[in-house]
Amino acid sequence: FQSNRTSSLQQGVVTHHDLLHLGADFFVNLPLAKRQALTFYTSAFWYDYGPNYLRNIGVNNTATRLGPNATFNGPGVAYPLHGTGTSSLTQLGYYWPLGPKAGLMPYAYAQLSWFNALDQAVGTWYGGLCFYPGLKGVRLGVDYQSRPVFEQQANQLQASQRKGVWVFMAQLKF
Repeated sequence: FQSNRTSSLQQGVVTHHDLLHLGADFFVNLPLAKRQALTFYTSAFWYDYGPNYLRNIGVNNTATRLGPNATFNGPGVAYPLHGTGTSSLTQLGYYWPLGPKAGLMPYAYAQLSWFNALDQAVGTWYGGLCFYPGLKGVRLGVDYQSRPVFEQQANQLQASQRKGVWVFMAQLKF
């Protein structure tokens, strides 16, 4: 909770709103035979940022789409990720060893959100593969992310299509 954290313009007057996040989550990393493991995470959140607050978030890129053909999502691969309403997500991964230290982990991620500013749910999903080469603190990965694109249609925002993005990752811990 934070008081007076967000604001909106209501009938020409700036009105401040309190911010409140409530959530519950569950995580398990279940070791299996032969150094394999199942990883599972699920959560549910309730957000209150103020009336009809909605924020698009996407990876940084140089793509622009302005003018008469612009979508609500904005440029690049942004999509509605945070807003007043509820959200739930689930992640599932399975680790397979490839030797004494190396391994692979395919995973899936799905998020479903119901934001007050939208008349329909926002559903996103990812699927990917992480490679652990056996070096301490090193992980390489690739995933595909599918996101809805919202456009103004008949005085409401509607998902008109889906766009995807490939993400290549490298993590080094020092």
